[in-house]
Amino acid sequence: MLDPKEFLPDYNKSIKISSNLIHNDISIYRDDWGIPHINAKDSNDLFFAQGITISQDRLFQMDLDRLRCLGRSSEYLGKKAISNDKLNIKRNFEIVAKEDLKKASSSAQQMIESFTEGVNYYLSNLDNLPFEYQLLNVEPEPWENWHSVLVYKIRNAAEGSFNGKLFYSQLANEIGPEKAAKLIPGYFPGALLTLPPGDKYTGEIENAVKELTEAGQNFQSIGAIEGESNGWSISGEKTKSGFPLVGGDSHRFLDTPNVYYQIHLKCDDFEGMGHTIPGYPGFMHFSHNQNVAWGMTHGGADTQDLFLEKLRYSNNKIQFFYENEWINSKNSIKQINPRNSESIDVDVIETYNGNIIFGDPSEGLGLSLSDPGGKSEGTFWIDSAYEAMVSNSADELEDAFDKWTDRTNNYPYADKNKNFGYKFAGAVPIRNPQHHWGIAKGWDSNNIVNQEVPRDALPRLRNPEIGWVVTCNQKVVDADYPHFMSVAFAPEYRAKVLVEYINKCKDKMGIENMLEMHNQKFSIPAEKMIIFLRTLDITKIDFSEIETNSFEALINWDFEIDKESFEACIYLVMKEKLIEKIISLNYGSLSDEIINWNNVGGVSHVRRFLAPLINENIGLENSFLIGNSSWKDLLVNSFIDAVSFLNEKFGNDISDWKLGKLHTTNHIHPLSSEFNEYSEILNPKKVAASGDGDTPLAGSYDKNFKITAASVNRYAHDPSNWENSRWIVPLGSSGNPGSNHYYDQLELWADGKTIPQLWNWDQIKKRSTFQKIIKS
Repeated sequence: MLDPKEFLPDYNKSIKISSNLIHNDISIYRDDWGIPHINAKDSNDLFFAQGITISQDRLFQMDLDRLRCLGRSSEYLGKKAISNDKLNIKRNFEIVAKEDLKKASSSAQQMIESFTEGVNYYLSNLDNLPFEYQLLNVEPEPWENWHSVLVYKIRNAAEGSFNGKLFYSQLANEIGPEKAAKLIPGYFPGALLTLPPGDKYTGEIENAVKELTEAGQNFQSIGAIEGESNGWSISGEKTKSGFPLVGGDSHRFLDTPNVYYQIHLKCDDFEGMGHTIPGYPGFMHFSHNQNVAWGMTHGGADTQDLFLEKLRYSNNKIQFFYENEWINSKNSIKQINPRNSESIDVDVIETYNGNIIFGDPSEGLGLSLSDPGGKSEGTFWIDSAYEAMVSNSADELEDAFDKWTDRTNNYPYADKNKNFGYKFAGAVPIRNPQHHWGIAKGWDSNNIVNQEVPRDALPRLRNPEIGWVVTCNQKVVDADYPHFMSVAFAPEYRAKVLVEYINKCKDKMGIENMLEMHNQKFSIPAEKMIIFLRTLDITKIDFSEIETNSFEALINWDFEIDKESFEACIYLVMKEKLIEKIISLNYGSLSDEIINWNNVGGVSHVRRFLAPLINENIGLENSFLIGNSSWKDLLVNSFIDAVSFLNEKFGNDISDWKLGKLHTTNHIHPLSSEFNEYSEILNPKKVAASGDGDTPLAGSYDKNFKITAASVNRYAHDPSNWENSRWIVPLGSSGNPGSNHYYDQLELWADGKTIPQLWNWDQIKKRSTFQKIIKS
């Protein structure tokens, strides 16, 4: 057995580098949690050193993400990665990344160039490759500038809304457009908006029978084939210091290593700290510099469109049909070379609408994908991230985010001038309503997507009188906004809990309140369900003793999804049993695959639409969701099923049914299934955690109640004194198994705690190990 500690980098060893690569000596301090604080005179040296530190900590992760985006991850991960490789190789991100880089300013390009030089210096001079390469017996390829664009793309532009649209079309084809429209209701009237803060949605439940009719027909022709966050800014009028505050957290899949990398950078031109994607220089989101702080949540806008394309082979060319004419596509053949398996050829086909992601010309049909983040002509997002990083005010930050492309984001922010506010940023397409709900015909010019909402028409707000902005992926603006954004915004639950916390705060707020907001575990759907259960007369229900005791405990519960609570455990299992019963009544032959989590779009649909629908409909006698059943029977039977499940799993003492026994993290290293004998080394330990998908303290789970998505960071920024700022990630700074910092933040994270963002350099020097990069 290999020992991963034998392949760790030496953080204390000075590095001597020739003068043609750096201009001055550089200091790297790693604090108690291994987080690097880099101090250089000029920015080129700074980013060169960042290339070294990220390579020391996350080399395998950034290398794998590069391969994932290029459709080559199966070279490391084997057969399990082939399907994702096929999709990504068809999207041809190499061209997109190179064109994005060409669009970047000289300053941003130089940042990436210096970073690349640092990465490649490390690759050429390291003593041992990280543990994963020892297992695979491979070496990473040299880093190129455009590879940094790739690692961003795979974490953002390669995700999106198309799975949902595919499912809407599948559902309409299966159960009919009228019923499908009821199950995809959009946002509920009376629910909380982002802007204006405190206002509620006044529109009607959206209905799209016509569009879903066509979407269902289009799906019938072709056949079958993600993250949320919290963020807020608080006015200085509500704080102890008189300066505004920014806080929040990003909810994503719990990757190993963590998706984000904590970093502190200082040079003569700027200083700041925050999070970046491993493999990308600077700091991008959830950050602050000397003058401005900003958070970020997913904007939720629908930016991806699916087209049904007619395809054929003709004279050794692949053609697509458009406006009654067959047109030659741009076409190439690329190869996937999976580990321990045979090579696979993949056709890369580009139509007017986008690249074909599913289907075959020999079958006559395919699906193409249009995506602002996948345009072959490139966009200006690199400059947006760079200019935000060095911005000097809220005005400059907003100007920077005017160039942002994809995914769309909500940005709560605050600056040293006591401004606070909100900005929505990104490319939002303008298109035919058919695109809002599913698959559109690619040969019809009415469906082409070639416009976007003007950037100055996107929502924003500065210094609202109400004194706060809260953005939790809920609907951004009211029904009178002139442009379509999405049908799939998150329910208001998390935002409503945070707004109620702010409104109940009688005293001036401080950084400690930001941390309390992170840890809010109150569930609005739980309250609605339990209030209904309280109306039932249990003397008329034939409960067993354990069921009676469980029911009485549940109806007296405080609705907190706490890992120490057995009532919370009963509720979560009961809720899932209820959802399964509602699916069986409404989703036809799709029911089994959704219940068993075998339909990605279906599972996402249930969490985004069906669960809130159930919450809205509980107790309504004529609800279309329940057919000939009653809410009483469905809930009682779901409760009995839950008690039976927990009794069998944990025994007869209901006080032992603590949520934390069921609801644990489940971090899985990408190589653990390839090298099962090393899985205990590769996979971080599992810890109990609170929260679910409806609470600000997030803890979304899989069919086994294991936490799959949660806060991948938590942060709180204080412009009055940056030394007060706090943060945490669910694992650690290092991605190297065997490192003391592989998951040293995990238990603190699970307990809702944070660590300081060290800003004062005297404190940093006292609490850090030191590594010198010496110009020789």
